[in-house]
Amino acid sequence: MGKAIELPGFPLDEEAVERIIRGSIDPEARVAAVELLSGASINTVLGVDLAGGERIVLKVRYGTGQDVFAAEAHQLGVLAGKASFPVPRVLAHRKDGALGPFTFLILSRLSGVPWRRLPAHLGLA
Repeated sequence: MGKAIELPGFPLDEEAVERIIRGSIDPEARVAAVELLSGASINTVLGVDLAGGERIVLKVRYGTGQDVFAAEAHQLGVLAGKASFPVPRVLAHRKDGALGPFTFLILSRLSGVPWRRLPAHLGLA
């Protein structure tokens, strides 16, 4: 598999990403590609392409003591079906550490231009 993405204190490679996805949304899933969308000292956000063509977002935080994604999962659930704009679906949310020493949130991936690339996309950079 591919190069490991370093979370603070924990390397997360494609094999670990696949294990998370299989253990939470699809036991037959195969990862085709992983892209680092955002990485900070707190959370890491990965774009994941599955072999069947589905595109998802995996947000990961090392450690299981605090459920940092609970509010986001709840808010997205409230917006789903009510908003007049696209809202990613919450596919999975775990904090129990059963799949590794981390908390995570898996979302459907919306199409479009990532915020950080918008100025260049609009010819402003």
